[in-house]
Amino acid sequence: MKKIFFYILILSGSLMTACTESSDNNGAGDYINPGFTAKDVLATKNYNIGGFVWNGGTASTGCQAIAYSGKVSGTTYMGFAAKNGTSFNFKIYWPYTSFTSGTPLSITGCTIKLNDETPLTNQTINVTITDESDDTYTLIFNSNITIGSYTISSGNFIRGQLY
Repeated sequence: MKKIFFYILILSGSLMTACTESSDNNGAGDYINPGFTAKDVLATKNYNIGGFVWNGGTASTGCQAIAYSGKVSGTTYMGFAAKNGTSFNFKIYWPYTSFTSGTPLSITGCTIKLNDETPLTNQTINVTITDESDDTYTLIFNSNITIGSYTISSGNFIRGQLY
């Protein structure tokens, strides 16, 4: 009998471990943040968004920024995300059918999150997305966006590694 309970305990522990997610999903329809790891810390990445600036650096002190695509509830999303500890957390994402780059782009259905401000949803944004040919992409805002107490100014940007 003890063996049966032991095997049940082992099986339960395995299932709990297998079902644990390290990704960040803030609600239905929200894109999944795959997380920021050492893999995502490269000197070529940087951002200037709403007054938060990272100008690049070495891999040990580098920027945590990604360009991301993934599927949530059957819908494919593309987005960019950046963070710096707990003082800065930025996500922008929209539904798409293929990874798009070019200038200028008008993207509809966009969600924008900056720190603890109420997210902007179903926005149309004007941006330029550039393939930097080093496994990073740059998104440049072509118009101002106000989100709570922050303003993302025309010319603000994020350069993130394709995740």
